[in-house]
Amino acid sequence: MRKIFTSIVFGLVFTFSFSQEKEIYLDDDFRIISKEEFDKASSNPFDYNLRFESDTTFVNIKVKREKEGKIALSLLESIKTYLSEISGQEIASEDALFINYYPGDGPSNTESYKANFREKYRYFYKKIEKAENIKQFSVYRSLDGIRGYGKKMEWLPDEKNLIKDNFYPIPYPHGGYIIINSDGTYLAQRGEYCYSPLLIEQIENFTGSVNNE
Repeated sequence: MRKIFTSIVFGLVFTFSFSQEKEIYLDDDFRIISKEEFDKASSNPFDYNLRFESDTTFVNIKVKREKEGKIALSLLESIKTYLSEISGQEIASEDALFINYYPGDGPSNTESYKANFREKYRYFYKKIEKAENIKQFSVYRSLDGIRGYGKKMEWLPDEKNLIKDNFYPIPYPHGGYIIINSDGTYLAQRGEYCYSPLLIEQIENFTGSVNNE
């Protein structure tokens, strides 16, 4: 996992500028790949590509919509401690986390999307809340465009960049969510999504925590 994407891209652009390369291709772990590898069809039809421009170079990133990994327990403890402090909610060592992440306004942040999200949130929040050993939070990087998601959602600031730096180091479209188990294993969704029965099933399969009754 790469924490500081901008530093990596700056280094790559600086290096490639001397070789007159105009296009850089990276995989989901920000490793340089060939254009042929970049153009290969993904096994997941929901994966996508991102493109960033510097003064001299285009950076193309092949993004997995869902990514699984594992963070250090010390980092997990820092995340839990921070969320507990700013929310006033106790988080036990055995608790899993479900975190909505909102990076700020973007093209997909339409009023119709917010309304759909708001209506589904009310129902699925209650289903997740009934589960044992899982705590859920909504975290934002920027408040731009956040109005319209409803007064039921309590948004918490990512002031220490614990979520951004470790799970969303680049501006994935419309944020996403992270499920983190008590052992540090995680599943991150990067891109536009909404609450659905499939999300509940995913949380249950990954944590074993959701009761569908």
